[in-house]
Amino acid sequence: MKDRIKWVKDNIFDMIVHVTILAIILIALGCIIAGAIEDNKIWNDGRCSCGGKWQYIESDTMVRGSNGNVTTYKSYVYRCDRCGALHEFSTLR
Repeated sequence: MKDRIKWVKDNIFDMIVHVTILAIILIALGCIIAGAIEDNKIWNDGRCSCGGKWQYIESDTMVRGSNGNVTTYKSYVYRCDRCGALHEFSTLR
């Protein structure tokens, strides 16, 4: 039993780091999934909340760089043909 307590005391920092990394990964995945769910709700089978249809307008490519890393983000802009509302989706619909 003393060996187990000593092991826990010796490795508590590593355990905290691993739990923190796991929590960050789960939060990031949750945000990605929540964004996809929200896009699907707004898309509503191609219908705006006013009853109009979403029409494709343009795509936009953004490049974000930090520390020499380049990340490309592509978005697709749609407009409602009835009320004129705009929405930017992360996937082509």
